[in-house]
Amino acid sequence: MTPIFLQVNYYSMSGNNIFVVMHIDLADYTSLCENLDTEEILEIMDIFYSTAEKCVEKHGGIPVRREGDKLVSVFGFKEFSEFEPINAILSAEDFLSKIKIKKPNLSFHIGIAEGTGNI
Repeated sequence: MTPIFLQVNYYSMSGNNIFVVMHIDLADYTSLCENLDTEEILEIMDIFYSTAEKCVEKHGGIPVRREGDKLVSVFGFKEFSEFEPINAILSAEDFLSKIKIKKPNLSFHIGIAEGTGNI
């Protein structure tokens, strides 16, 4: 299995809601677009988004936004628990194990941050 670098940050904004944000980004997207046809790119993105969204929801997160080749999700949106960072990590591990079966040659960047603010 490809080693993963996981960076967890803490940040604070005005507001009192505590939450965890996770983003999953497809690595080398520009290169893929240059070397594959449109149908292949659409298939990859469909598999990426559907797999990631299912894994996020399975672990209690909410997929909130698709940004090009990135999915942004929030954990603890309705009610925060001390396990939300763990749920985000479990979601990321679950995603990586499932996507490697479907598309073994793809790489991803995953970032997880806990903080406070208004969503």
